[in-house]
Amino acid sequence: MEADRQNEDVLMMTARLAHAKGEDDVALTIYNKVLEQNPMLVEAYAERGKICYDRGDYQQAQADMEKVLELNPQQMAAVSGDYSAEGVEHRAKQSRSNLNPLGL
Repeated sequence: MEADRQNEDVLMMTARLAHAKGEDDVALTIYNKVLEQNPMLVEAYAERGKICYDRGDYQQAQADMEKVLELNPQQMAAVSGDYSAEGVEHRAKQSRSNLNPLGL
């Protein structure tokens, strides 16, 4: 890793490690660097957005998620399914139907 510290994959792994260790300021700095090098990297926007959201920076989190959806529109189903009230309700109904597959 030391020999190729500017490599996008190495930077992403380093940012993830920093986040896992609770060093979110370091992780955000690294994600920013990655996005300067490759502004098309969806994972970097998603991971930076999650950290921002967890820290209460909802404006940046929203901007990052909008960028994720712009770069990868197929993720719209996952986002609306995971984060909307309809998605939660659907999963609850699905769980109940799994317990009673005959609908009795």
